[in-house]
Formats: sequence, structure tokens, C-alpha cells
Amino acid sequence: MDEHQEKMLADRIEALLFSEGGPLARAKLSKLLTCNDTELEEAFATLSGRLSGGLSIVVTEKEAALVVSKEAAPAVEEAYA
Repeated sequence: MDEHQEKMLADRIEALLFSEGGPLARAKLSKLLTCNDTELEEAFATLSGRLSGGLSIVVTEKEAALVVSKEAAPAVEEAYA
């Protein structure tokens, strides 16, 4: 997969995770995006590298999710306290 394809896959993962509002199974992401686990891992790394400020990505063995970053967590906690 070339750099452009990897960026496009990362963009699509970001959109799916955002719209889901919670974790998505890696198997479901692979199926929705028609990609293999290696391509998914590369796209996760690309997405993780470009997220800064308010959001972060958490990837486990079984799922992935967009979350509030450590840096932004205090402001979010205060806003909803």
C-alpha cells in the first residue's frame, strides 16, 4: 500500500470511529474497508501520528476507538462535571 492509499484508509477509519461514537471491532473495520490486518495496522499508525490536541486513538487486539487525549481530558471533565 502506498502512502496515499494509507492516508485515505486512515481518513476512512477516523470517520468510521467518529461516527460510531465508541469502539469498533477490528474485524468489522477490515470488512467495511476491505483491507487486511497489516494494512489496518499501518493506517492506525498513520492516524495516531497525525492526531494531536484533543483526540487520540486507542487500539487493542480486538478493537479501536477515538478517545479524548490525556491533554484535553481535564477540560472535558470540567465541562461535564
